[in-house]
Amino acid sequence: MLQDISNNIYMINGEKMRVEVLAENLANGLDYYFLRGVDRTHVVEHILASDLPEPYIPNYVEVLKGAIYVQNCSLQVAGVDMTIDTNVEGTFVPRDSNTGAFLTHGYISINGLYGYCDRHGRFWNLAYRHYNLDDKFCQEESCDIVTWSKLEADALPIKYEGIDGHTNRKNLEFSDFSDSYALRNSDDWAVEDGKTFTKEDLAMGLVSGYAVCSECGKIEDEGEMSTIDGECICQDCLENEFIWSDHQQDYIRRDYATWVECVDSYVDDETLNDEFERCQCCDEYFLSEDMYTTDDSYTLCEYCYENETDNGYYNSENGFIEDYDYRPEPTFFGGDQTKYLGLEWEIDGGGENGYIAQKIFGDVKEVYCKHDGSLDAGFEVVTHPCTPEYMLNLPWNNWCNQVLDEGYDNRNGVGIHIHVSRRHFTGRSAIGRLVRFFAENYDDMRKFAARSESSAREWANYACIDEDFTDEDCYEASMDDKYYAVNVLHNASIEIRIFATAYQPQTIKAYIQMVDVLSDLANGEYCNFTFANIRKEAENRGYAEMVSRLDYYNL
Repeated sequence: MLQDISNNIYMINGEKMRVEVLAENLANGLDYYFLRGVDRTHVVEHILASDLPEPYIPNYVEVLKGAIYVQNCSLQVAGVDMTIDTNVEGTFVPRDSNTGAFLTHGYISINGLYGYCDRHGRFWNLAYRHYNLDDKFCQEESCDIVTWSKLEADALPIKYEGIDGHTNRKNLEFSDFSDSYALRNSDDWAVEDGKTFTKEDLAMGLVSGYAVCSECGKIEDEGEMSTIDGECICQDCLENEFIWSDHQQDYIRRDYATWVECVDSYVDDETLNDEFERCQCCDEYFLSEDMYTTDDSYTLCEYCYENETDNGYYNSENGFIEDYDYRPEPTFFGGDQTKYLGLEWEIDGGGENGYIAQKIFGDVKEVYCKHDGSLDAGFEVVTHPCTPEYMLNLPWNNWCNQVLDEGYDNRNGVGIHIHVSRRHFTGRSAIGRLVRFFAENYDDMRKFAARSESSAREWANYACIDEDFTDEDCYEASMDDKYYAVNVLHNASIEIRIFATAYQPQTIKAYIQMVDVLSDLANGEYCNFTFANIRKEAENRGYAEMVSRLDYYNL
């Protein structure tokens, strides 16, 4: 006689089904059953009682939204809170091997294979990919997608480990399966004897045969590394960051390498300074032992000494560089305004050479060149008064390129001074507010001006003021010396002296823009004299170079 077993669930051909007892079967005592799938779809009309398997006992697991689970041999991520029967073949909910906690989408290790499980249940194998400290991996679209069916097909024991970001990925156990994904050339990992080792492990001596590149931090076999100055360098960095020097018989850094024609080789800066000198005539480098000194103290190569001197003298002066006290009648450029700027640009390092000065500035009506005794090997370029807009549109790009090409690249103790028409200010109080601003914001302005602290205090110090000083008091506090950041001793102008010299046009323009903004704010209330308002004014005027420099120094 058939039993009423309608409450039982049976697994038939991988599908869960319930018995539906037909009345005629019970009445006739027939020894077979009618089964229907629990989802009310498929049916099995007749099955002998003897063919029924043992009743199926489900194992329901509550899965929260975002948790990883496996169903039909496919990795999934729960989109909502749900219940999953893990006794169904190919269905289960993985847990962290160490903590037993459910895994969520993110960085995980499956059987030692490190990767990222996204919100769609795709597992991205990061084994061969660069992984950086910002928790981003490059070329995501090129990463191998390892589906769950691929992992399942290998019929290997599965081990799961949740990985919290970047920091906990060391000393994970690897099975034989994961060795095929060995991270031997990864930035962060090396594999030996089925274990993963980090750079820190290498430093502690826990693994041998590997080395960390001192340039990029990449782990490589020691045999593939080069040693430069006692540091291990990988092949990629050797090719990209270094260059061979025949003269020094060693690799040197590309950033500090200079081609020297006389030895047909690159040399680094230290060797260049120790063994070579630049001819002050042709501007080429030669071995110091091969140089000649003229009676007027110029250093020349053999060719220039023999062909460019007259009775042992080499006179580069042609009258284009004026004496220091030269004061021409000013010419005003940019229209009739009350506000003009004048700029003094000290350039140094290439010699006080009138021919070079004339080659660069000879056809420029807005500037003239002067001797400056504070410079070792250069001269001063002075502009006539210009409106701010006119001065910003001078050919700074062209001048900077030519100046650098001629070897004027010394920045030590060399400055740029910018004058503002005194009549632009509403009075001594306005100028006093400018003095107060530099005194109270000296370090920030010194950073913006690229001045070292020692150089700034020597050539452009701040005036000593007290909290109870009026604006007039601040003005008077700066009247005893010209070597202040704000020099008030000129009759027709106020001089801002704090800026270090520059050979990049964007830096020079940022200096000009800053003086333009500060000189306008000085005519208002001091409570408005803040970096927030300075930035706002720069943005309103379209001063991109100044805004970029404020951003760089977080001002």
